[in-house]
Amino acid sequence: GKASDVYFSISLKGMEQSSENPYVVAEITSSSNEEDWITFSGLKEVLALLSGKNLTISAIGEGEIIRTRDDAGIPIPFITIEGKYSDISVFETALLGLICQSSGISTSASRIYMASYPYPFFSFGIRRMHPAVSPMIDRAAYIGGAYGVSGILGAERLSIEPIGTMP
Repeated sequence: GKASDVYFSISLKGMEQSSENPYVVAEITSSSNEEDWITFSGLKEVLALLSGKNLTISAIGEGEIIRTRDDAGIPIPFITIEGKYSDISVFETALLGLICQSSGISTSASRIYMASYPYPFFSFGIRRMHPAVSPMIDRAAYIGGAYGVSGILGAERLSIEPIGTMP
């Protein structure tokens, strides 16, 4: 919709004029060459975004660690979406934003978890962040290995108690 890059709307207008709407398979991969692996998250939000659409969606589970490329350097997909181009394209910007933001946080949390193990770490990541995304930040950090989160709403949605310090 309106949270999409305009070039998708332009493409759809051109396709409407030519009466084309091909069946496509979209593979979502990590384009980062810096990371050998990611901790995948954001699927819950993607499924909510695409709910009710005539699409076939396959994905790995949230919290799974996946290599970004195979031995030949080919990006490894962690979500595959099949359907008509017009049903997928208008959501691509939002879909990538949901996955990239969340998986980036989960991956960072996993790296902290691995570096700090066996000692627990807690996410105070919502400080100085836009409040609309604070529950997502908390959830992604928790998926990545944080033992707890500071956000009241994020903790509530995770069914855990928030944890914090004295100001």
